Amino acid sequence: MYFALTLLALLGLFVSITGAIQILYVAFTRGIGWGLFALFIPFGFVIFARMNLKVCKRSLLLVVVGMLIAASVWLALPLVSPA
Repeated sequence: MYFALTLLALLGLFVSITGAIQILYVAFTRGIGWGLFALFIPFGFVIFARMNLKVCKRSLLLVVVGMLIAASVWLALPLVSPA
């Protein structure tokens, strides 16, 4: 069970990173300044995605869902014994 939850957490992180990379791709296609803003400013990609919600809606949803999965599993791991 512990191994399955760890894999689920990694899957959530993978989904979240995939969405963030998609947002970064759109930011760099808008301009080098937007791309650097989204890359280097903390939560800059979220700000960019909110400003361009029409284009980045699916990617932002991937980031949020992936983080929710990873966080919920991370909070549940101490409740499960590793044996």
